[in-house]
Amino acid sequence: MKRKILAFLTAAMCFASAVPFNATAEDTVKGLEGLQEAGGSLISGEQSDEDYVEYYSKLSDISKTAEEDTAKLIINKDYASDTVKSSCTIKNLSKDLTIDAVEKDIIVLLDEAVLEKTITVKAFKGSVTFFVQGSLTCGKESNGIVWYEICDGCKVTDDKYIPITFYGSEDSTVTLTDEAILCGSLRLPYTVLDDRSTGAFKIEYVSENDNKHYMMKPTVIGNALLKKYINGEGAFAYCAKKADSGEIHELTISNGTKQLTLSEVIPLARKGDNITWSDFTPYEGDWHGIGMYTHVCNYDLGGGFFLLVEGNPPEEPAVVELYKDGYENRIDIRKDDIDEFMAWASDFYHASELDTAETKMTLDDVITLSKKGNALDWSDFMIYSGQESGHGYTEWRFELEDGYTLRVMGESKEQAPEKITLYRNDQIKGCEEIDIRTDDVKVFLESKQYYFNEIGSMTKNELKALFAKKGLTEDKGYGVWTKEEAAAVLKDNTFTVILKPDARYVTKDGTEVLNEASSVAELLKYDDYNTVQANYLDFATKLPRDEIFLLFINTEIRTEKNEKGEYVYRRYFHYNFGSMFNDEETQIKKITTALNYLQLNPYLDGFELNTNTAYGGTTDSEIKGDANCDGEVDMSDVVLVMQALANPNKYGLNGNAEHHLTAQGKLNGDMNGDGLTVGDAQAIQKKLLGITENEAPVIKLSTVIPQKGSEYVELKPYESMASSYNPVLSSLDGIGVWFEFESEKYPLTLTADKGTFKTYTYKSGGIGTVDEVGSTYEVGKSGSVSWVPDDISIPIGYEAKIKVTGDDNGKSVDLGTLVVNKNPNSSESAVFVTLQKPNTSASSQPFPKLSDIVTIDNDY
Repeated sequence: MKRKILAFLTAAMCFASAVPFNATAEDTVKGLEGLQEAGGSLISGEQSDEDYVEYYSKLSDISKTAEEDTAKLIINKDYASDTVKSSCTIKNLSKDLTIDAVEKDIIVLLDEAVLEKTITVKAFKGSVTFFVQGSLTCGKESNGIVWYEICDGCKVTDDKYIPITFYGSEDSTVTLTDEAILCGSLRLPYTVLDDRSTGAFKIEYVSENDNKHYMMKPTVIGNALLKKYINGEGAFAYCAKKADSGEIHELTISNGTKQLTLSEVIPLARKGDNITWSDFTPYEGDWHGIGMYTHVCNYDLGGGFFLLVEGNPPEEPAVVELYKDGYENRIDIRKDDIDEFMAWASDFYHASELDTAETKMTLDDVITLSKKGNALDWSDFMIYSGQESGHGYTEWRFELEDGYTLRVMGESKEQAPEKITLYRNDQIKGCEEIDIRTDDVKVFLESKQYYFNEIGSMTKNELKALFAKKGLTEDKGYGVWTKEEAAAVLKDNTFTVILKPDARYVTKDGTEVLNEASSVAELLKYDDYNTVQANYLDFATKLPRDEIFLLFINTEIRTEKNEKGEYVYRRYFHYNFGSMFNDEETQIKKITTALNYLQLNPYLDGFELNTNTAYGGTTDSEIKGDANCDGEVDMSDVVLVMQALANPNKYGLNGNAEHHLTAQGKLNGDMNGDGLTVGDAQAIQKKLLGITENEAPVIKLSTVIPQKGSEYVELKPYESMASSYNPVLSSLDGIGVWFEFESEKYPLTLTADKGTFKTYTYKSGGIGTVDEVGSTYEVGKSGSVSWVPDDISIPIGYEAKIKVTGDDNGKSVDLGTLVVNKNPNSSESAVFVTLQKPNTSASSQPFPKLSDIVTIDNDY
């Protein structure tokens, strides 16, 4: 069964016009270039016109000093550092290691290496060459050898360049287990790859050949030539084409001119296990490599029959199978009875009343038929032209528009059909089907996936019709954007995209992450997963990353009612986005398309508008954040940083674009001194949005849960804490909620939207006075104060906010908000308090209303 599944996968890939992988040990073959992507049954990429001739089987062949250079540093389990920037020898690792080549070309000898930790490779202009001496084993806690840009949710295109190369000694082996992967160019014609890995990262793979986006967990990201591939479940799928000569492993299968027919396959089957590769040399065939086989060919025999031949010469063919109408009906012609199969085929497909029907079924007909529900019978379909098949079981198929098919099945036409299913093959979700008798056909059809460029090509009226069809109405805050409207807004604003994750998110290792909880403290337990979730949501938008970039800024926690009407805390994710293009016309077009496309996404919560802020400077531009050196810090700097990272050949330091990154621009764009990264683009955007990490004061709350001998405990951001306030007490705790403040930098002011502040002045003998000071109180750099609600009877759902601001030479600085809520769970405390960070307020309007921004009404 396992081999049958592999045969099905590889056959399916051939029929998808995929570009296969050639594994060869020839000294000179056509080179493999671009991304060769492992995962599922996907194959994409291009073949170089140049020959690859450098298949080194000795370390000394790489360079004259390779042996000497790699011997200078030996890395074993006792290696102390977590970074290496020079050539070395690695035997095993006790902790994760980063190899940073910077601008050098370095060589790493993997000498019988066992990697239980991950090697992450970086290189600015340099490269890293690995040489496998004997064997390399990656697994356990290791993700293998990974290019630093690869992570969960990242986008990888089939033209991506990774400056990592692997060579190996003769008869060497590479073993991948657990979640280990390899990134780079595997030039290993003398090496066996034993692949038992499940892959480390779920990536978005973009095939430039067919402009399709896939989601996969590859075990190799790069390109590869191998002696042999073993133990994998047919998951390797590369992007190399066949060699033009057809010569692989010193075996030539010439492309004959004769067409193989079914009448010639029948006597060929009589040879049984004596079938050899030479039996196919007279016939014209498209020989190539795919999956685990170096030789694969599909022969179309006509009449719905085809013959699949697969194997790894010089071994005899592993698969010689005859198929009829797809991959479900097949036999191995060497072992199975071909006469019986042909008799079955002639009996299975037979004439029926559908052959003479002249009416072609449409989707509208299906909608009408579905209204009959369980009353539908065979007779309802006899007026439509279709195909009947079945052997002891009847199946009618009707091909519809837009790739849909209706299938009616049952044991006998004398009984009601067992299944009446409508299905389609969707590029994103795979095969989906519904029973038209019980499921909503209209909803199923409306769930069709729309693609970015498809939305971009629609007119305003077409988009309005689509939005109306999907229930995206203006009263819910939705609206179609035109290019003119987007241009008018973008003159002075940028957009923040707010995404709402699922209430529960499950990581790849099965960990459940909560995004909705009854307390902030519960949500904060999962903060370590914010980046993982942010990447996942980023991917879920399905935005083309070569046209639109998303930058994760921060998370926001809101108080809201759930479906049960209960007050809960909910996590949201904020992103800024922009176009990857320089010219204004294309920028506006792509951003407009994104604004409309995102509104079709179920994760979208809304947009926020942010006023652009430009920071001026000198003409020679040594301004932090001014990546394009135009004397200002604005969104164009964010765009250039993203362009330089995504396409360094065009926009990097030595890029060929007119406006590429310069050395000064790189220094300006590096916001924290650790090199130019996506984090710098995020930091520039936060600067534009006024999101700064201010020097936060220490705020303590008098609580019913004393710690370290003190009743005053420091409040941490988003950590809910019960106050000691209880109005029935005669002590200070009966007056109100007591806070203590310490601020090194700013004098503090408190402003409450509800309730008032009171101070206590101690006299003597345990006696003091309490004074009411209003809804605003100036604390200064230190002090204590009590906040008191307007009414001691606090209702469920009550919320008051105390704004904390600092005085920075006359300028008000937002330092956060103290949120006071009714505590329904404790008789000891009336309220609990949560400290919110600055800039986490929620937008009251889910989407900006276009009428409030512009009045243009041109067609899109």
